[in-house]
Amino acid sequence: MTGPPINRWLPSSLRGRNVMTAERILPLIPRPFFHSEDIPMSKKDLIDAVANTAELSKEKATVAVDAMVAHIQKAMQGGGEVRIPGFGVFKVSKRKERLGRNPATKQEIKIPASIVPKFQASKTLKDALN
Repeated sequence: MTGPPINRWLPSSLRGRNVMTAERILPLIPRPFFHSEDIPMSKKDLIDAVANTAELSKEKATVAVDAMVAHIQKAMQGGGEVRIPGFGVFKVSKRKERLGRNPATKQEIKIPASIVPKFQASKTLKDALN
């Protein structure tokens, strides 16, 4: 299986060469590179990290990550919040109905009330990032 060249990560001298496919070059890129602003951590990456850290099989790590996400979602659907010390709080926020403006037509429109998920980072997490 060969994919398109990943030219944006290659030096200019190598760009445009079809022999440098993602399958051939990705193993050569240092692992921390994958979690930069350019490429967000995916669910698969999170499962791999949990499996390695907790010394679990990938199947068990997948079950653990899926269960955590499902429990957070269920708590939030009930209007609750989930506090994870040292990480943050997942909570629900209610937005009131408000007036907005269609940028194309400049016509005022009514934006309906909605319930949205929010995440508030803990001080520990904020300090770790700075």
